[in-house]
Amino acid sequence: LLTTAGAGVFDINDLAGNLNNTATGAVDVTLANNADGDYTVTSSSAITVNNGTAQDGDSITLEGAGTKTVTGLVADLTLADSNTGTTNVTTGDASLTINADAAAGALTVDGAALAEDKTLTLTGGANGTTADVNNLKADLVATTLASALTVDLADATSNEISVTTGTHTTTINDSAAGDTITVNAAALVDDVLLTTAGAGAFSINDLQGNLSNTASGAVS
Repeated sequence: LLTTAGAGVFDINDLAGNLNNTATGAVDVTLANNADGDYTVTSSSAITVNNGTAQDGDSITLEGAGTKTVTGLVADLTLADSNTGTTNVTTGDASLTINADAAAGALTVDGAALAEDKTLTLTGGANGTTADVNNLKADLVATTLASALTVDLADATSNEISVTTGTHTTTINDSAAGDTITVNAAALVDDVLLTTAGAGAFSINDLQGNLSNTASGAVS
């Protein structure tokens, strides 16, 4: 365990262990590949966590009330119940899972770096929180996500993107002309709203809830 405290700034490189931070200055930590593939970063103040050489399939757990910024993420990520601040994630190019405890704060994911053959999986959350995914051209699976989900899409070269909704309200925006978005909506229960928008086409399966559509492409 590395513990940092005080009013100063910390720039931490090649961290293969765990971190407990209470410093009030800017803190930036870059992870290094370790033997067990597990990392825990606890911070009561804002902190930036860079994936570094942590591997695809490793696990990073975030704890503490500070706002978290995560860059280049290829490891799986867990937001603990104490992680009550906002978490902002920029992914790398690897299929990965982000699991949020029901008490964790809002989650934002920039998926621009995810290739179209990758899958982003979101789990956990609660109906009082939000999960926003931006610049997505990979597939998204959120079957057990309880948070309100908003997805802003990018233009897929393959012209195909698959989104599996969670259980709470889901909004899918910015579908590109020529793209077909397949939405698997079985997890949405009766009276829960799915909203679709953009210039692309939508193919929506197993919808039990309600639909509000403004997409200009074909919708079925």
